Amino acid sequence: MTAPTIHRSGYVRRYHSNADLAHLGDTDAHHHGQVVQIIFQLEPRPSLDLLYEGAHHDCGELDNGDMSALAKRDDPVMARMIAAREESRRFEMGCRVRKLGPRDGRLLMLADGLQSWMHVRHFAPHLLAGDGWPETKTDIIALAWQLEIGAQVEGMLK
Repeated sequence: MTAPTIHRSGYVRRYHSNADLAHLGDTDAHHHGQVVQIIFQLEPRPSLDLLYEGAHHDCGELDNGDMSALAKRDDPVMARMIAAREESRRFEMGCRVRKLGPRDGRLLMLADGLQSWMHVRHFAPHLLAGDGWPETKTDIIALAWQLEIGAQVEGMLK
């Protein structure tokens, strides 16, 4: 596989299985770009590996699509199978998974969740009261405080 395949993966539609968000047309490329922007906001000197993962972390969704976070949370076995398939697909594309250190891994997780929460806040704020979004916000804040950037992230969530 080549760069055009990685490029095609950017057109995967996020939230396709969420009847309340599917119509928004958010794509993985849009998500990846905003994750990288958030990383730059949170980390003054991000590593190249962190930026690479921010820009490519969902490329493996090309075949399976964006599986619901709630479905993954409710079925850890399925979540592991999907993660393995997505990692394998990225490898086939030539989009290598970069092994991140503990801080960078948590920063990626934080930026990923924060982008999703901020997207929903912008386009469908009424949904943030249910469907796992309150728990997502709590998780984002807890992770941010672990990374000693809690005040900064809480400001972004307002």
